[in-house]
Amino acid sequence: MRTFPTLLVFCLIPLAGLSSVVAQDGTDIIGRSITVRIMPLYQQWSVEGEQSFGEFGSEVSVYLPLLREFAVTVRNTPVSTMGGGVERMSGLTDTQLGLLYHLEEARLVFSLGANLPTGQRSLTRDEFLSNVLLSNAALGMQVSQFGQGLNLNPGVLWSVPVGDAAAFGAGATYQYKGVFVPLTGSGDYDPGDEILVTAGFHVSLADATSLALDLLYTRYGKDVFENEDVYAAGDKLVAGLQYNTAFENNRLVLAARYRSHGKGQAPIAGVLAPALSKGEPNNADISASYSMYFSERFTLGLSLGFQYFEEVDTPVAPGRLTTISGAMLAGVGLAPAFSPTRDITIPLRLRFQLGSMQGSRTLTGLEAGIGVVWGI
Repeated sequence: MRTFPTLLVFCLIPLAGLSSVVAQDGTDIIGRSITVRIMPLYQQWSVEGEQSFGEFGSEVSVYLPLLREFAVTVRNTPVSTMGGGVERMSGLTDTQLGLLYHLEEARLVFSLGANLPTGQRSLTRDEFLSNVLLSNAALGMQVSQFGQGLNLNPGVLWSVPVGDAAAFGAGATYQYKGVFVPLTGSGDYDPGDEILVTAGFHVSLADATSLALDLLYTRYGKDVFENEDVYAAGDKLVAGLQYNTAFENNRLVLAARYRSHGKGQAPIAGVLAPALSKGEPNNADISASYSMYFSERFTLGLSLGFQYFEEVDTPVAPGRLTTISGAMLAGVGLAPAFSPTRDITIPLRLRFQLGSMQGSRTLTGLEAGIGVVWGI
C-alpha cells in the first residue's frame, strides 16, 4: 500500500522533502493506489497560571489517481475546540483540494491547491481571539485557523539529475488569498497574496543513505481591511537539512530546520511603515526519528524533537492568553502502525511535549490519536 505522495499533501513544494521528491523516479510522483485516510487526533496544551485548552479533530482525506500523470486529493478535518482557554467551536473546517499533473518527459510537476471556505466564518470576538491562540506555530495544532476565504495556489516544480547520485529541484507557487469577513459585523478583510520560491538538492551518500537540503523563500503582499492597508508581513526564509539512512528494514531520519521572519510593515499615521517588532518569531527545530520494522503487520516509530521560538512583542488581549512567545519545547513521540491486511494500516500517534514560554511559565502538550489508512 502506498501512502500520499509528499507533494500532494502540501499542494506543491513542501519544504520538508522537496529534494527527496525530485530525486525519486518519475513513476513514484503519482501514486497508483486510491488511498483513504481517517486520523482522529486529540491535542491538549496547559500553560502554568492559565487554563488548559485543546481540540479534537478527525482528518478525512482521499487520494485519487485518475490517470498515470494526474491525481486529486481532497481533505477536511471536522474539529471541536475545548477547555477554559478557548471559545467552543465545532463542525466542518475548510476543505483542501489538490490537483497534481506530472509531465514526465519535461520533468515538470504542475499543481493547483485550493482552500474552499466550507468551515465556520464570521467569528465572534471570543472565537477570533481563540483562533489567534490556536494559530501559534509553537502549538502545532491539527486545525490552526478558522474562517478563511477562498484560496488558490497554482504552482510548478522542475527537477533534474546531477550526475549519478544527486538531483536538483526548483519550484514556485502563487498563493491567492480571497476576501472574507473575519468578525461578525465587520467589513471585508483581504489578506495579502503570497509568492513562494523553493529549491532543493538531494545527494545519495551510499545505497541506503542520503542527504537533502531545502530552501524556501516567501514574499507577502499587503493585508487590506475595509479598503485600508493594515499590515504587510516581512519576508520569510526557511532552510532545512535532512539525513536519511537505513539499517536493513529500519530507518533513521535526522532533520533540522530554521525559519527567519522579517519585521514587515504596520500602519503609522495611516501609512504603512517598517514595524517596530516582528509579527512572527524566528524559530528552529531539530528532530530524530527511528522506524523499526518487525513484520509486514507491525512497525514502530520513535521520535525526539526540540523547538525554539524567539520572544516577540505582540498585542495581548486583556485577561486571556493569545500569544505563545519565547517558547522552548522538547518532545518525545511514539508511532506504532498495525496492518491487519495488505490494504489496511492502523496508525497510532502519541506525543508528549514539555517546555517553557515567555515569563518562565511551564508549557506542556499532549497528542493522542488512532486512525486507519485504506489503499487499493
